[in-house]
Amino acid sequence: MKNKLSRVGGVLGASLVALGFAMAPASTAGAQEAADFSASTPEDHRSAAPGQVNSGDGAPASRFIVTFNKMATLDQDRRMQLLDNIVKEYSSDASFVREMFDGSYVVTLDPPVPAEKVPSLRGTLESKAEIAYADIDRVQYSTASPNDDLYQEQWHLHNEKKNHGVDAEGAWDTGATGEGTVIAVVDTGITDHEDLNGKVLDGLDFISNSWTAQDGNGRDYDPTDEGDYNDTDACRQSYSSWHGTHVAGIAAAETNNRYGVAGVAPDAEILPVRVLGRCGGYTSDIIDGMVWASGGYVPHTPRNRTPADVINLSLGGPQRCSETPYQAAIDAAIRNGATITVAAGNDNTWSDGFAPASCRGVITVGATGPHGHRSSYSNFGDNVDIGAPGGDMSPVTGGFNRAGSILSTVNAGQYNPTNPTFAYMDGTSMATPVVSGVVALMKSVNPALSNDEIERILKETSTSYTREPYSAWKTSRELGAGIVNARAAVAAVRGPEPQDEPEEVFEPTAPATPAPAPKPREPKKNSDGECKVAKSIFEKLSPGNWC
Repeated sequence: MKNKLSRVGGVLGASLVALGFAMAPASTAGAQEAADFSASTPEDHRSAAPGQVNSGDGAPASRFIVTFNKMATLDQDRRMQLLDNIVKEYSSDASFVREMFDGSYVVTLDPPVPAEKVPSLRGTLESKAEIAYADIDRVQYSTASPNDDLYQEQWHLHNEKKNHGVDAEGAWDTGATGEGTVIAVVDTGITDHEDLNGKVLDGLDFISNSWTAQDGNGRDYDPTDEGDYNDTDACRQSYSSWHGTHVAGIAAAETNNRYGVAGVAPDAEILPVRVLGRCGGYTSDIIDGMVWASGGYVPHTPRNRTPADVINLSLGGPQRCSETPYQAAIDAAIRNGATITVAAGNDNTWSDGFAPASCRGVITVGATGPHGHRSSYSNFGDNVDIGAPGGDMSPVTGGFNRAGSILSTVNAGQYNPTNPTFAYMDGTSMATPVVSGVVALMKSVNPALSNDEIERILKETSTSYTREPYSAWKTSRELGAGIVNARAAVAAVRGPEPQDEPEEVFEPTAPATPAPAPKPREPKKNSDGECKVAKSIFEKLSPGNWC
């Protein structure tokens, strides 16, 4: 059931709720049946087979490096024909990717050659006189595909041509990981989780109401999510969502730790700011938390020594921005150097009636599914800037697809926190941290980017939507520029590769040949052809052939 904003009212008239819903437990990659992770532990996930292509010996081969003999005179077409003919014997096709510095070819194998046939393929290739060396193009775990055991279920991180993800891996391959940036998750707080613990900074709990906080006090120094479950009639009854933990994992979960999931900006740090609890959270708490996260002054709180580069607001309420105090706080946070991403909302309606989605200066994010168009629940409108994967468990075309949602970090407790685990959720709440992570990647490459430059680049490099069934205009005209593309955005920030300037060659200049001395003017000859001796200098000045 959707966590509709319109259902939050009555008791907390000024409250807002997190914009995510439909939590479902995760399953291990490649499982045939849905596994119950509700009581799983980190050890359970670590023992799961990663199913990684090109992770080394014993794995299928999807890419090969082939080095040709120096004496081989084949051109590219004939070399690829040779390779493809051999690969076809292994029920695969070879495609040229690029030439390496030494002339070796990188080729893809589609479909991947099974692990048990790789040694035979290598031997067959190297038996050819034209080929000196052939082997798997192995993944090196630095900037390429991560080894997290649930990564293959995170469709939203993959190439835009595969399930309409954001190609985060393409951005990582350039060396952009979010290192040196801070993402503030202004949300329900954070829970203990192996995929997050090493990157969580000292945040604060800004919930001023102890009933909402469920921790026995008001604001404090502990941003731990104590649970937002509700068993009263004050608002919709529910188990705890662990919403902030899920959002944090999408943006910046630990990566390449052979466990769990990967975050969009795996080397960014997380600043947890707890503002939402039971039945939502007060606007005043949210605004204070946002300004504090940016490094601004908030009375009776210590100054934030790690100001956020990006502030993620996966929350909102059914009010126009002009009817709330949000804009002043947003302006202050922007002056402090933060980029603010905001969820558009989950009511399948115009987003201009929701705050802070309709405020100026923020990047408002709509949600898309693996089909490449607007998720059935996502709000839309002129103020939506960009789309991003938020999941679509129940698409408008019918059916139920849990794997079409966004997998991330949560807790297994129904009420209070117990063990770390993973779960799927849908919502513009999930789309927003995807964009937050991309912004962190961009800022890690160029910290001097302005918010206008960031928004422009996100829009100009976005991937086109597919056509939405039944209501095509909601995607094509009212969901911003397109689906955020991490690889393209980072490439735009980096700019074109610098070209090596040719070395200036200094050649010695031959000495100049001196001009010949002018010949003395011949004196005018006398009529007899002989020169005469001048009797005086004055006489020598007169016409004549003087000696």
